[in-house]
Amino acid sequence: MRFFRLLPVLLGVACLNAAPPVITSIQNPASNILPGLPNFGIAQGQLFVLYGTDMGPTTLLQAPTLPLGTTLGGVTIKVTPPGGTAVNVPILYVLNTQIVAVMPSNFPVTVNGVFATMQVTYNGTVGNTFSVRVVDSNFGISTVNQSGGGAAVVTDANYKVITSTNSAIPNNTYTIWGTGLGATDSDNNYATKGTFPKVHVFVGGIEAAVTYAGISGGIGLNQINFTIPAGLSGCYVSLVVQSDTTPARVSNGTTIPIAAGGGACTDVNSFPSTAAGIVAAKGSISVGAINLDGDKKQALGFFLKFTPAQFSGVNVFGTVSLGNCVTTMQIGNSNGGGNDGPPPSTGLDAGTAMTLTPPSGAAVSMPLALPGVFQGNLTGLTTGTYTASNGSGGKDVGAFSLSFNGPPAFAWTNSTVSTVSRSSGLKINWAGGDSNSFVDIVGFAGGNPIFVNGQPIPSNVSMTFECQVPAAPGTFTIPPSVLLAMPPASGSSPNGSISVSLQTLPAALTIPGVDLGFVFENTAQINQPVVFQ
Repeated sequence: MRFFRLLPVLLGVACLNAAPPVITSIQNPASNILPGLPNFGIAQGQLFVLYGTDMGPTTLLQAPTLPLGTTLGGVTIKVTPPGGTAVNVPILYVLNTQIVAVMPSNFPVTVNGVFATMQVTYNGTVGNTFSVRVVDSNFGISTVNQSGGGAAVVTDANYKVITSTNSAIPNNTYTIWGTGLGATDSDNNYATKGTFPKVHVFVGGIEAAVTYAGISGGIGLNQINFTIPAGLSGCYVSLVVQSDTTPARVSNGTTIPIAAGGGACTDVNSFPSTAAGIVAAKGSISVGAINLDGDKKQALGFFLKFTPAQFSGVNVFGTVSLGNCVTTMQIGNSNGGGNDGPPPSTGLDAGTAMTLTPPSGAAVSMPLALPGVFQGNLTGLTTGTYTASNGSGGKDVGAFSLSFNGPPAFAWTNSTVSTVSRSSGLKINWAGGDSNSFVDIVGFAGGNPIFVNGQPIPSNVSMTFECQVPAAPGTFTIPPSVLLAMPPASGSSPNGSISVSLQTLPAALTIPGVDLGFVFENTAQINQPVVFQ
């Protein structure tokens, strides 16, 4: 597989001028982890991408042949170790806003918070200096959407990409693609060997057997062959690579679809498997859903029709398979607020208003807020039977009166946790819940100017993780492979938070006029400020 197929290529047009090149960021092109985060670092012998302005020609230019040169399209890049001599680096692509190059394998790693510096020269004009942390190994997993998050680029023995309709099979061996394992014997041509620390692959939090981790023909391209552990399934099973370095480093947080027999994946905390068949048979699907949100104190009724393309992009319940944790780098909106509006769809006529009757107390009015969407205010959630009705109904959705249970009682029993050891894991204990519910654990760190290894994290950058785990066991330990991605505090003041809530699995409802009906609920989040160490 050629690595250029896995790299994000940003094409653009800039005005020709004599402005000096400006580097604004340097990142692993697979993981896209930003400088300052604990799992940032450009590995010796591996690819990196520079983002900025006026760094090269306005038309993408790729090195025409191998071996790579250190000048391309009038662009040169120098990297200088602390107190040392500048070195030119081999260049793969150049563009005014983006350059892809290779960190020299013999370039010294940076230690004690003292960084190397990098400069771009374009047509004789020298640009700014930009700090860069060089490490021995820091693998980044390539992702299908090229953002560094979501589904990983994983292939089977025939180089077919694993997708939600071509899921990986437990006990079978697959290949992860990316860059960052470490130094090789050639930075400008096809490498034949490398010096790589051991890596660990965690699938669904379980360590997988690794049969190969090394070079893969192309410049800077690495592959890791691993075996899916038995018993795993889901469309969003976590996939993380952790290096055997000091300190240990984790890759970007990605996911992989897994199903016992291959083919299409399913999740118990998502739409039922029958949904895909309905879409295929009818060319559309109509959905009716009732959501009782104890955190936002609102009741919602959704009655929407989706085309196949619209439905394929919908996940009402999140993007974490049950029993998994996934990390996400966020830029802006540091508290992960999200979008409360409905997904792209067509609203159905289900009447002009709904009424929700709780187990006790006054009925809740739910007027029409948007086409196909009803909304009302809740004072809280309780156990017992709720009833939702829509009067005489509408032309698309007939009259209904639906009864369902509220969420079971729930309490986070060790909510006094104040310090999180990133390298040791964090146990969360709770009381309540049942086999039809799961616990949602969300962690957040960042959002303020803090420093990791002497390098600042921008104030609008943060890391989050989300774990969705069965409620019945009453306990779950968030592993180090998740927590190591969270920025540590620069002092004793909290630099993040942990929040825990209970959610019910979607329960089927029979609603006249829709193909798929269900109810789901969540309790109010219990939030605790913490110090990540």
